[in-house]
Amino acid sequence: MGAGLGQPAGVCAGEGPPTPGPGATGGDGTGRAHPGAGGCAGAPGPLGPPAGDGHPYRCLHPRAGVAHPPFLPWGVEGVGGAGAALGLPLRLVPRALVGVGVLEVWAEAEAVTVGTEVSEGREPGLYPAMLRLQGQRCLVVGAGDVAARKVEGLLACGAEVVVVAPEVGEALQALAEAGRVKVHQRPFRPADLAGCRLAIAATGSPEVNRAVAAEARKRGIWVNVVDEPGLCDFMAPAVVRRGPVVVAVSTGGASPALAAALRRQLEGAVGPAYGVLAERLQALRPWVQSALPRPEDRRAFWQAALAPEVLRWAQEGRVEEIQAHLDALVRTWQEAGR
Repeated sequence: MGAGLGQPAGVCAGEGPPTPGPGATGGDGTGRAHPGAGGCAGAPGPLGPPAGDGHPYRCLHPRAGVAHPPFLPWGVEGVGGAGAALGLPLRLVPRALVGVGVLEVWAEAEAVTVGTEVSEGREPGLYPAMLRLQGQRCLVVGAGDVAARKVEGLLACGAEVVVVAPEVGEALQALAEAGRVKVHQRPFRPADLAGCRLAIAATGSPEVNRAVAAEARKRGIWVNVVDEPGLCDFMAPAVVRRGPVVVAVSTGGASPALAAALRRQLEGAVGPAYGVLAERLQALRPWVQSALPRPEDRRAFWQAALAPEVLRWAQEGRVEEIQAHLDALVRTWQEAGR
């Protein structure tokens, strides 16, 4: 049976004591064992506040009968990559929060996707990026429903949007009357691209779209042409926005319908509470930076802040539980630092 609130602190449950191995000593040059490396809570190490009776960390083994993933072995032996480099062989949870959740090994590192090699005869993949467009001039050529959606996406980023089209639909006309976009009701001119950071061609004319793409590329302006992946410098992904959280899906132009279907699935999986969680974590960052100067302490704090239960609460919209968890976590670290 897994560790719970009723178990004494410092008790390891489940698979028995871990096996020390490479990386079992501390990464601070002292040779001290990390918490849980060949022992339980109270063992000194760089992941939590100072060791001793006030040490808020204890090691937790996986619940009995539940196998941990092969890439996160419970013992130190065999741990590789960022986990070994950071000396994070075990899952840790603050003693005050035992029973709240078992935390996975975590590290600040770029995600690496298996199978990213470019096969012979296949085009290279796209480089995903999030652009800051606040105050940047962006041109949209076209004024139909598709163009209107592109305009809305740019406005959500704070961009300065200019629309050029011989005819303008009701949605864009309303935005123009509200002063949110500038509309030139006429055909596209190359000079329309002056001072633009991005351009989007969304007309029903392939000739006009190609002209926009050619002129934009000549001026060094990145361009997106709707339904013409071969003419695009960048793809506009299907997007789910939850406050500061932005989840984007792209098929590289292979199937916009599939990207839209995946977005609909993500809309259900990533609810509005994830945006609230991101805002709460953002508010904590200044305190974490000042109160926890050691990188390993900050990593441990954020790991505990994003326990599996917290993500489940976000999915279920349980904002009060999230806030209570974060408040308790801050108090734990404040008390341990006295």
